[in-house]
Amino acid sequence: MLQSIRDRTQGWVAGVIISLLIVSFAFWGVHSYFTGQSTSSFVAKVNGTPISKAFFSENYARMKQQSEARLQTATLSASLQDTLRKRTLEELITLEILQQASLSQGYRISHQRIDAILSTIPAFQLNGKFSMDRFQKALESGGYTPQGFIDLLNATALIDQPRQGLLFTSFALPGEIENSIALVNQKRDIDYALVPFQSSAAHPIQEADIKQYYDAHLNDFQTPEKVSIEYIALSLDKKEKQGSKAEQLFAEHSEKLANLAYEHPESLAIAANALGLTIQTSPLFTRDQGDGLLSHANVREIAFSHDVFDLQNNSDVIPLDSRSVVVVRVKEKVPAGAAPFATVKQIIRARLEQEKGEEGALSSAQLIEQQLKTGKTSAALTWHQAGFVGRHTAKINSSILDTAFALPIPVNDTLSFGVAKVPTGVALIRVKAVQPGQMLGKEEYRVFAEQIQSAQGLAEYQLYQDSAARRAKVVLG
Repeated sequence: MLQSIRDRTQGWVAGVIISLLIVSFAFWGVHSYFTGQSTSSFVAKVNGTPISKAFFSENYARMKQQSEARLQTATLSASLQDTLRKRTLEELITLEILQQASLSQGYRISHQRIDAILSTIPAFQLNGKFSMDRFQKALESGGYTPQGFIDLLNATALIDQPRQGLLFTSFALPGEIENSIALVNQKRDIDYALVPFQSSAAHPIQEADIKQYYDAHLNDFQTPEKVSIEYIALSLDKKEKQGSKAEQLFAEHSEKLANLAYEHPESLAIAANALGLTIQTSPLFTRDQGDGLLSHANVREIAFSHDVFDLQNNSDVIPLDSRSVVVVRVKEKVPAGAAPFATVKQIIRARLEQEKGEEGALSSAQLIEQQLKTGKTSAALTWHQAGFVGRHTAKINSSILDTAFALPIPVNDTLSFGVAKVPTGVALIRVKAVQPGQMLGKEEYRVFAEQIQSAQGLAEYQLYQDSAARRAKVVLG
């Protein structure tokens, strides 16, 4: 099969593998088929082996295209692009490190193994069998050569060998399984009492307190950059004739709109007059949110683009769907900045009142907690007896439950006490007794054993990765 592929597909321009294959192989940018390239231009070297700039750019372009499709945007923001570049480089370096580690330990992949992988990929099959035509068409959709894809499979399978070895050879001793069951299925006898938030009437919030908070937390009250746009909308639905002539007319008008908007970038008026369209104006909107036309992420992104936002040019024609397009230009800009004090004063007052109420309740609860630990009682408390409950019960507030299961196990009839914030105040918690978890049957035992084995295998593989990364010498280009 391999020789047939090599013989029949020399010179083919191949491409990005479809999402099904990305799922199968986890990452598509293995360094193996670039090892013969010139080392004069590289983004990094791993133990002396270069990762070329061309190879990095190819992988970054694919990741960027996928991210834009996932986020439904025409182009990523500058910050997201920067993050994606860093992530691409980190993943390429990691893959090179792991490939070198596998080779150094004597792992190899045979041609027969690659044949077996190729023959089982659904995207390459026709009627359940490997199809050369399907293989070639899948690769044609992007930028890989067939030989490059074979090298990708080889490298991916090579990296996967030590991982599979660690995962499938991990084991859990009976004592570990039993201890895990005892801990996970543990039940605790819990009581809790509520100390409600205190009224702010005793400690009224002063105007000076609000202004001081505002000045110290200006970043909390930043308003995002906003813009309003003028736009011309052209729709197929507005033509007198929803057939092929109307579609042809729509296409002609779209082209004319694009040309006029480009030739007269300082205004939409000429294009609007020539096509008998109305210039409309939008309300202010942010880069991340808008209604109606502005619910289209690509419209918002283009409105904030350098050419439209900074240079004040008309946009290109923006397709909204197969039947409508728009051209936009900036009408008004509102820079980012702190919201006026008067606008957020009541918000701050409510926040400070809540904080003071929480502080008062927490202080009272902690004082009572110390008294209870010394054997004193508080007649004002009303204790709710939950009884023995598991750590995942739904009948108790999760904050109370988390705190209760984090407290020490009671010893010699000495109760364990703690406090936890809840929506209406602060809860005082006491744990009276603990019951070790019980195994419910053979099936549960088997599930626990598999989970522990899997967790240990993953932990061992993470240690293997960390060790390989520490030993590697990485030089950035």
